[in-house]
Amino acid sequence: MIWSRIKELRESTGMSARKFADQLGIKYTTYYGYETGSREPGSDFIIKFAAYFGVTTDYILGLEKEKSPDSAFLPNSEDSHDVFNWLLVWARVSASNTESMYSAS
Repeated sequence: MIWSRIKELRESTGMSARKFADQLGIKYTTYYGYETGSREPGSDFIIKFAAYFGVTTDYILGLEKEKSPDSAFLPNSEDSHDVFNWLLVWARVSASNTESMYSAS
């Protein structure tokens, strides 16, 4: 499922897989493996890819059908770099909350 969403979104740009891999700054063979399902992308790629297209990671993972994230949970910025930084902060806060939840018991 991941590979089909990755391919679908890349095709929406009109770019070839090779050109898109160059744009992302990764090797074509690595990207092509993600798109064909012969290689599993890591979480860092999925987060960056979702931010690039303005979709949720759940959409890429096939956990939801809607492409667009709920705007109530995103920062008020069109800059995908800001979105990526926001996701990193959210991940740190979530991890911190999980650690404190388990250490309190």
